[in-house]
Amino acid sequence: MHFFSRTLSLMSLFFFCTGSFAMGAAVSLDEQAMISILENPEIQKICPELFASVDQGQHNALIESLKIVALCTGAAVVYGTLQDQITARVCKEYFTSPMHQGHYNFLRELGYMRPADLSATQVAFIFGFCATWWVGAGLGTALAISTQAGSLPKLTVQELFKPIAFLFATTGVCSVLAGCAGYVLTDGRDLYRRFEASGYAHNTAYLVSIVGGLSLIGWILWKRLNKSVDVQIRQRLIDILAQCEKSGWVVRPISQATS
Repeated sequence: MHFFSRTLSLMSLFFFCTGSFAMGAAVSLDEQAMISILENPEIQKICPELFASVDQGQHNALIESLKIVALCTGAAVVYGTLQDQITARVCKEYFTSPMHQGHYNFLRELGYMRPADLSATQVAFIFGFCATWWVGAGLGTALAISTQAGSLPKLTVQELFKPIAFLFATTGVCSVLAGCAGYVLTDGRDLYRRFEASGYAHNTAYLVSIVGGLSLIGWILWKRLNKSVDVQIRQRLIDILAQCEKSGWVVRPISQATS
């Protein structure tokens, strides 16, 4: 709704400027005239957002990509560590016993020949980093490409804060629900039920992060397409305003036009 209302406002200004310019002579502007008009504070007051995202020249895609990868990697490690602090206390054996050969052998390869002696906190920090940094780096790389590649307007890392936070919050909620479901649906001893609950939680976290990451890429492409439309409209309006100014036509905000 915000996108449509903003586009309607810009289109209204577009038709107003077009009507004004149709009454005057068309004049081609050189670069210096364009710069002087764009720097005119009176022109900029007409619609402050008009000049907000037209110039992308200062955007450094490489630096922005590195920021996005760092953000996703850090967020994944923090999330993984927090989740493992919970699941390691629900069932430490999920990480330290031969019941899960992959985790057990991994700890032994790290030099912990008796994994059962590790505390739940130690286990959570080890797996919270080792099992998630590559997920975050992969997600960050995919998001960096989808936000910076091509000729469409780029997205900044600041614009990804909320979507990434929402992704990991959703992952956490789904993991808790899956863990509870795993415990309830599993028959057997309490240890085995807690083991399965931890497994359900971790597998769900990976699944939701993958599906959510793909959905986030789709949202990014939609966002960039919308920004492309905005930029084209704004650039056209700037051209028309500049021509109106050069032709001697005074374009003022509606609040001033009646005074």
